[in-house]
Amino acid sequence: MGNGKYHSSGFTLIELMIVMLLLGVTTSLVAPDLYNNLQRSKLNTEKLKIRLLAELSVEHSFFSASELQISFEERTMSIHQLPNESKKNKLLKKISSSYFDFEKTVITVSHGKWLGEKVVKFSQPFSEEIDSLRLID
Repeated sequence: MGNGKYHSSGFTLIELMIVMLLLGVTTSLVAPDLYNNLQRSKLNTEKLKIRLLAELSVEHSFFSASELQISFEERTMSIHQLPNESKKNKLLKKISSSYFDFEKTVITVSHGKWLGEKVVKFSQPFSEEIDSLRLID
């Protein structure tokens, strides 16, 4: 039938294998950095959330002319409005941390004024560089 010549358009198996190998090597070099960046981003988001809640507590205390108590214990941060003549002790916010294990710390905010520690320490440091979290400047 033909003259024995077979002409095919397309890629050979070797060419496809080389491309797959290059894709695999590239992915193995990039993926760990992406994972570390994602973890670092989640950690920074958690720190920012805790710090913003502390700052908002000061504002809430000022505008409501009340005293608040911010408590840190284990993996929990809670904010209570302390009782006065007309109000009972009320839980305003409670969050659980996915990353930090706090030392027991209690801070009072009275009429917009921060009374107590400005830094909360971790009972189990997250890393060698991070052993505490600054709440307010």
